Amino acid sequence: YSTTWDKITKNINKSESFGEQIEKSSYYEEDLAKVLKETNSDDEKILAIFDLVKSKVKWNDFIGYKTNDGVKKAYKEGVGNVAEINLILVSMLKKAGIKANPVLISTRDNGVPLFPTRSGFNYVVCAVEKEHGLIYLDATQKNANINILPTRAINWLGRIVREDNTSDWVQLSPKKTSKEIISLNLDLNEDLTETGKLRKRLTDYYAFNYRDDNRGKAKESIIQDIENDNSGLIINEINHKDLDNTYKPITYDYDFTYEGAAEEIAGMIYLSPLAFLISEENPFVQEQRNYPIDFVAPLSSKYIVNINLPEGYVVDALPESASVKFNANAASFTYIAKQVGNKIQIMVDTEINQTLITPDQYLDFKKFYQFLKDKE
Repeated sequence: YSTTWDKITKNINKSESFGEQIEKSSYYEEDLAKVLKETNSDDEKILAIFDLVKSKVKWNDFIGYKTNDGVKKAYKEGVGNVAEINLILVSMLKKAGIKANPVLISTRDNGVPLFPTRSGFNYVVCAVEKEHGLIYLDATQKNANINILPTRAINWLGRIVREDNTSDWVQLSPKKTSKEIISLNLDLNEDLTETGKLRKRLTDYYAFNYRDDNRGKAKESIIQDIENDNSGLIINEINHKDLDNTYKPITYDYDFTYEGAAEEIAGMIYLSPLAFLISEENPFVQEQRNYPIDFVAPLSSKYIVNINLPEGYVVDALPESASVKFNANAASFTYIAKQVGNKIQIMVDTEINQTLITPDQYLDFKKFYQFLKDKE
């Protein structure tokens, strides 16, 4: 029979496996009181409760907006599904006086819910209403941060459900730009190897993904992974800052030797200005697409490369500087190459501001991306 989204969400909220679970609190009150003693502001309360839930209940890899064994058992045994974990989070925040509500979501695998039906949702996260808007929390991920939802949960719109049974559609797509900033200082040696130092800073989704891949790994394992992805690269030591601090950007650096960085032909030395920073080939090779390209979040990559030439060498030719935009400011790419004394400086700036590239925009975006790859 026909119904509405308001009726669907109201029935879900009144169910024993959803709304009633949020009202339960006796099982965690002692733990909550302990963490709140160390907080002063609402922001501190939110982070403290977020960390408490992440540390207390491990995700069992099951998704769904309904609890299975209930929040009390999940908290006691330290393992639960998505609903149990995030409804505990909602409940704790409410208990602490924070305006928090669950948000029903259809994951990417489940598709976009077009018609009112309970099966249109299969996931739930927490939203905190603040003066400047909503912030999203998902405590199923150890490395989760404020407003950093797992990719599976970012699927256009979610449905916020309030305790008075009212509900509204809310936008899930991230607004904040995730940034990657790389500084590379190189010395070109007589044997055509390069030695130097790389420094990298990662924020938001760049940092989230790096932590997921590397947090808890031995340094030797991280170095091995980087070397395996970059033939000819030999890393001496890697140093991280704030790798274990979920709420700060990650910075790391390493000293390296790069073999095969250049080649000599007829008395001329040819080298790639971006060395091993060159990424994979253009993945957009189809003549047409039926589905959009989804970058998940706005992205910014900035490279600054300084190459010190050996004594007695002069620059014969540099790559041409260039700048190109896609669809006004939806995406942009700037490449600047210049010589300062006996040093070559390369600056590359790539911005992806429009996270969803529709099929009708594909061919123009393909040309834009190919221009970017050609300059690399």
